[in-house]
Amino acid sequence: LTNDTITTKVNGLIVGAKVVEEEVTPDGLYRVTMGVPMYGAGSVADVVYNEVIPNNNSVAIASPSSNFSANYVPSAIGYTGLVIDATGNEVDRTFCPAIFDTNGRVIYGVNNVDKNYAISHGIVEYVDKINQVDYVSTRVGGHPLVVKIIGMRTRVVNKCDVIISVEDADKILAENQKSKFLDKYLVVFKS
Repeated sequence: LTNDTITTKVNGLIVGAKVVEEEVTPDGLYRVTMGVPMYGAGSVADVVYNEVIPNNNSVAIASPSSNFSANYVPSAIGYTGLVIDATGNEVDRTFCPAIFDTNGRVIYGVNNVDKNYAISHGIVEYVDKINQVDYVSTRVGGHPLVVKIIGMRTRVVNKCDVIISVEDADKILAENQKSKFLDKYLVVFKS
């Protein structure tokens, strides 16, 4: 909301909102519920990502630290996605969350994602409660790598970015070299 162009375009979407439900309440008031699409063409995501990502050239995912990859052996099975476990933290859902390590290195964020995919699906999926059985129904598949965050990073006013340890960051990046889950945007934020 700090960007005037996004605010103006989102206001235009709100003006074009579709009526979802109409009802007369018991006390005689008339209530109208309206909706705008969050993802897809003509959606809020379309406005946001076209402003935030000016072209469709995504930045390659970082590599693990050289001293880490020299001694690390990736999982023999491979991971189907990444779950960022932020339980116990207030995570603001946003279109552009990012994963940082404690050194400030960007592990994953909006610049790593194809803009068309982001508009259609978002760069992460948010879930409130998830257990091993539920993973199959999410975008991370049946065998995700689960990493617990160690803190939150505030951007402007939102607590939307997460901080993980350098070791966990290197593990994610090393496993991604094998399984390519970040390259396929198979990331869930669990709060």
